[in-house]
Amino acid sequence: MRQKKHLAALACLFFGLSGAFACPGCMAWDDAAWCADENPAPVRWYVDRNADATFAFSDDNRVTVSNAFWDGGGQVFSKLGTYRIEYKYGVPFIRFYWDAHNSSRAIGERFLMLRNEDFMVLYRDNTEPAFVAFRRWEGQGLLSPLQAVTASATLTEGHLHYAASPARLGTHINRVWAVEGGVGEHLHIERFGWQRELALSIGYVHFSRPYLFKANARPKRLRISYSGDISRFMEVELADTPQYQVISLEPLGFASWGWRIAESIIIEILEIRPGFRYNHLCINSVMWIIDNRP
Repeated sequence: MRQKKHLAALACLFFGLSGAFACPGCMAWDDAAWCADENPAPVRWYVDRNADATFAFSDDNRVTVSNAFWDGGGQVFSKLGTYRIEYKYGVPFIRFYWDAHNSSRAIGERFLMLRNEDFMVLYRDNTEPAFVAFRRWEGQGLLSPLQAVTASATLTEGHLHYAASPARLGTHINRVWAVEGGVGEHLHIERFGWQRELALSIGYVHFSRPYLFKANARPKRLRISYSGDISRFMEVELADTPQYQVISLEPLGFASWGWRIAESIIIEILEIRPGFRYNHLCINSVMWIIDNRP
């Protein structure tokens, strides 16, 4: 009976749910819609098409993770439970407590979670993410690595070389671009096609040593300019969090219909937040957000 109620609620929630995933106790479901008879709590959906996984979070701290959503044969539930978000040195982790089928003991599972209002990336360790799930239903988004990137300087410690590269600035954590000091240094990023949003995660992000985020410096203020005309620039102040922050490039003066096929931008560090242990500026990830929005 309980599973049937969840199935009915999720079927009804498929149409029109929107909003940002937030931590328990401070959720704001501004645009949420739901079936009050079946599920009185608003729900946020995130879908990882590659992993065939659908996450449904409600503001009563319930979570449903399901699979086989797109096979046309009906929803197949895999896990039901509750969730809690906790922070270690400013790094967010989400802990799932899965309902036990044969005992009263809940089964726990913990992920490092990087997110913004449109997507979330979950890590079990310092490798590639376990899930990359998007909230958009129409024109579902995609995190796309940079095509080419160079840096004004790079930190080298022994055999470790923290150079900027598309792979190092991709979804893998525990790989950063790092530089001594940081103020005045810059990234030069090639842009091909129609990209107009950057997803940026700052700091040193590490699953088992989250203190490295605060131990190293993080960028606080950036200047982003068009390399063909540096008088066209914008300044951005970043929140002090490893969560993905989305930067729209449209203030540089490009209309969506008028972008050139190949251009490049420069991201210059204007101000940093110092680390409590190291004088190394770190950026975890810089990627394009690609979707089908007009």
